[in-house]
Amino acid sequence: MGGPHLIRYAWPHYTNRPTGSMAEVMPFYSANHKLYGLKVEVSVNPRGFAINCSDHARGNTPDITMFRDNTEFHDAIRLRCESDRNLADGGPLKDTFAGE
Repeated sequence: MGGPHLIRYAWPHYTNRPTGSMAEVMPFYSANHKLYGLKVEVSVNPRGFAINCSDHARGNTPDITMFRDNTEFHDAIRLRCESDRNLADGGPLKDTFAGE
């Protein structure tokens, strides 16, 4: 189920502007989306079912940080089975890169 069979989304959950001083609310502001909120990372299989959802994070958390915080799941899901090693290669470079 790893590799191209897994889609990963860092998805914002929008909220109204929190109350408080600017210093208190800015961690929830996403400059990328121009909105306040929280963010979760959802991993989806090819059939569209969510197979993992990370803990929520503040809106200004970068997507790569959420990915790195969820490496245990990503390492486990990308394990290959023996049948993955024997995929037929019909591409134009199969002779050039036969050992890969």
